[in-house]
Amino acid sequence: MSFGWSVGDLVAAIKLLTEVAATLDDVGGASSEYQESARFLRSLIHTLEPLRNLDNINISVSYKEEICSEVESIRVPVEDFLSFIKKYEAGLGAQAPTGRHRNIRQKLQWHFGGDLKKLEKLQVRIERHMTTLDALLQRLIM
Repeated sequence: MSFGWSVGDLVAAIKLLTEVAATLDDVGGASSEYQESARFLRSLIHTLEPLRNLDNINISVSYKEEICSEVESIRVPVEDFLSFIKKYEAGLGAQAPTGRHRNIRQKLQWHFGGDLKKLEKLQVRIERHMTTLDALLQRLIM
């Protein structure tokens, strides 16, 4: 007798249910992912802000421009992404009501709707610019 479900289908369904349960969890779930990501990106913007204006440092103009260019290459996409994910703040932010059964739609949308993947792509993009910026700043110290 066949139910129309293979063993592979059952395993996939169990994996999906497990991932949904983990996403809805208050600790380590979508809310935590969102809050940690938003906090990191806001902190990154705050950290980069002083590097936008290097007038007080005695270095060449072209070197300042190179640093400022890298900072802008990081700042602009991060600010755009923060604006884009603001729609999740009410349901997933630090002030959102807690509980596994609260804000289910937003939790699932954040995790499965592609925005988490967009964040991962942004992180890769930022890392490239951060590596370059780090090398530029290391030359300042030497």
